[in-house]
Amino acid sequence: MDIKKLFTGLEAYDPARLEKSETESATRGRRSRAGSSEGARGDKVNFSDDARLRTEAYSSAVSAPDVRRDKIEAIKAQIAAGEYKIDTQKIAAKVVQDDLEFFGL
Repeated sequence: MDIKKLFTGLEAYDPARLEKSETESATRGRRSRAGSSEGARGDKVNFSDDARLRTEAYSSAVSAPDVRRDKIEAIKAQIAAGEYKIDTQKIAAKVVQDDLEFFGL
């Protein structure tokens, strides 16, 4: 049984058709690359305020000073000695303060 005969007219994998399609795709690709300098003048990109804010935050983080190794080593030593205490009330107060400042209260 020849399966091709069941699907007459639906020759999606016809080698000649595939070769023609590949040739047309390559031609379109060359045309788009050749005309890209012309089309670039008419293209516009608009960034949302959120995207601008993220870019600014990223730039600030990248330009921030390096990690304070001395502070990290001191805390590691305190943890290893069992002397490092976490002040949960101080953390909670700072979180509330930051929220109040954020909301302008």
